[in-house]
Amino acid sequence: MKKLLCLLFSVLALAACSPMKPTPAGQWDYQVLETPEGDVTGTLTITGPNADPKSFSVLMKANGSELAMDRFTFDSETSKIDGEFIYSGMKVKVDAKQHESGDEITGAMWVSGLDFPFKATRKK
Repeated sequence: MKKLLCLLFSVLALAACSPMKPTPAGQWDYQVLETPEGDVTGTLTITGPNADPKSFSVLMKANGSELAMDRFTFDSETSKIDGEFIYSGMKVKVDAKQHESGDEITGAMWVSGLDFPFKATRKK
């Protein structure tokens, strides 16, 4: 019994020391730079994961309007983010990566062959 308790304690101690992978869930301030409409800033609300552990729900707010992303996936192994939504009748794709700290996302938004730098910072 003593050996079992020692083993259990060791496993729990190792699990507590293992680094947690960041998740994109939360509130974020974002910027999309150099768009034809100028720089766009707003707030992202990311919730989930959904039934598929890689799928999240995202609501983007900017300039008094709200837009839900049609698709948003996060790969916890690579911290890669893929998403898409329709804006003004055009499909916009998101290709980004969450940094190891878990508090910053950088990448690009693509529409009609053009890419625009994208950055988000987790709200504290």
